[in-house]
Amino acid sequence: MKKAGTVLVTLALAGLGFWLLGDNEEGMPKQDTAAALPENENPSVPEPITQPLPLAKQENPAVELEEPLPIVEVPEAMTAQFSLVAQTFEQELHYPPYSQPILSADSPYLTPNRFSEVEMPVLDGKESAVLSLDKYRFFYPEPVHFKVKSALPVLGMRYTLLDIASRAEVASGRSDDALGEMQPDESASSQLRLKVTVRFEGGSDVLTADISYANPVAYVTGAQPTFTQQADWMIPVTIDAKQGGIYRLRANLYREDGTPVAVLTEKKKLGEGEGEIILKAHQSVFGGQSGSFTLKDLQLERMSGRPGEETQYGVSQVGQIELGELSADSLSDAPYQPSDQERQQLRFLKHLAGEA
Repeated sequence: MKKAGTVLVTLALAGLGFWLLGDNEEGMPKQDTAAALPENENPSVPEPITQPLPLAKQENPAVELEEPLPIVEVPEAMTAQFSLVAQTFEQELHYPPYSQPILSADSPYLTPNRFSEVEMPVLDGKESAVLSLDKYRFFYPEPVHFKVKSALPVLGMRYTLLDIASRAEVASGRSDDALGEMQPDESASSQLRLKVTVRFEGGSDVLTADISYANPVAYVTGAQPTFTQQADWMIPVTIDAKQGGIYRLRANLYREDGTPVAVLTEKKKLGEGEGEIILKAHQSVFGGQSGSFTLKDLQLERMSGRPGEETQYGVSQVGQIELGELSADSLSDAPYQPSDQERQQLRFLKHLAGEA
């Protein structure tokens, strides 16, 4: 019976993962990160990092659905874990997926293009070194800058950028110190591997890291005047698209003093040329406080339209967008109402916890 129960729980968790992530990706943070890797590694593209679910002090949304739930045998030792997950998810539902609060200075929302440095052993493990880049995703025509950090003196480097899929060389170079730079051309593949042969005092070794290099398919060019609509502050962002498709825009909202407020996300189908995506900031993330706000950390993606099609990326031509003043009194205080699907997800979690 234990074995059957384990299988059922595994199936339940797999279904739960699909249910929670499948249709709500606009609410999930996505962070582009990569780390320096030893030569004998062959990593896949790094997975996005997700922020812990936010908490809110509001009334819990009621769930009154009559659809029958699947019979799942859950070991008693796991029901407490499901109960905690259900409680956290229920608290998250106080905020809409398009307007999620940033509650921590360590939130991955705040560093969406971070390159994660990893100290690697070199020279048969006797020493260590770090391959360091300013970011993970680069956009044509910007060069790829990097450096090697080590307690050992670096006497020189030879380096190449390789297309991960074809192993073809995209760019190469050399230097007499620990700094390097390469300039991929416009046709470079989006997924590249940086391979650096470093000459130290005492011998040579190889460091590698994966990066993304995108030829932009669209540009964020600015914003139109904001306006309020019931409980949402509406922020129209202008987009110049080189290709039509479904685009997802994500940006962080900050107060005038630099305090992060929320990550805003929206998807929209755009045609070629100038268009607009309206980001929405829900009243629940402001805590009733008025002020002056700024939009930063803009990320633009042209989403895959069919199996096998890669996601493409746009870039912002503006570093930040000044939004001006918002009076919290101009927003309705109506709480966010979870969708039927979100209510079903919560009910299923409570069912696994033996609470529904």
